[in-house]
Amino acid sequence: WPLERLGVAVDRVAAGQSAVLLVAGEAGIGKSALLGAAAAIAAERAVHVAWGTCLGGGGGPGYWPWTQALDQLVRERGPDDVRAATGEDAALLASIVPSLSGTRDGGTSERDRLMAMDATARLLASLGSDRPILVVLDDLQWADDSSLALLEFVARAPLMAGVGLVGAYRQDELSASTRQRLGDLAPLAEHLRIEG
Repeated sequence: WPLERLGVAVDRVAAGQSAVLLVAGEAGIGKSALLGAAAAIAAERAVHVAWGTCLGGGGGPGYWPWTQALDQLVRERGPDDVRAATGEDAALLASIVPSLSGTRDGGTSERDRLMAMDATARLLASLGSDRPILVVLDDLQWADDSSLALLEFVARAPLMAGVGLVGAYRQDELSASTRQRLGDLAPLAEHLRIEG
C-alpha cells in the first residue's frame, strides 16, 4: 500500500493540487525503488518529474539536490521556457539553478537566501501551473541545511498548485538538526514509513 499512497499524492498533483510526502526507512529497504515507481506513475499522468539526490559525507554544495532537480527541469523544458517562467528572478536563482545564468554566484546573506528560496517557489508555481511537477529529493539524511530550509519553504508556500514534493530519508541516520528540520514539516506533509 505504500505505492498506493504515493499514487494518490501523484494524482492530487496531476489534478492541479499540491502534495508533500516524506518516506522514511532504513538503508536498502526500497525507498529509492518506491520513489522510482512513483516517478513512473507521475510520467504516465503527464506530471513532470524532477529528481535530486543528496550526497553523503557533506560533500555537495548548498542546495545540491534542488540544483539537480531544477537543472533537470531546465534541460527538459528548455532554458528559454524556464527563463520566461522566472521573469525577473533569474539573478536570484543563480545560487540554486546555475544553468539559468551560467553561474553559481548568489548572495550569502540571510536576506539573499530568503530571496532565492522565494524565487524558487515562484518558479515552481509558474511551471506547475503549465504542467504539474513532482520534485523528488532522495537521501535527505545527508541534506545540507540550505536544502532542508528550501524544502520547508516550498512546502509552506501558498499557491503551489500542481507542485508535489516527495522526500526520502533513512530515519536511523538523521543528525539532530536534520531530524528537527524534518520534524518541522510534520504538519505540512504526509509521512510514510517503510518497514521490512
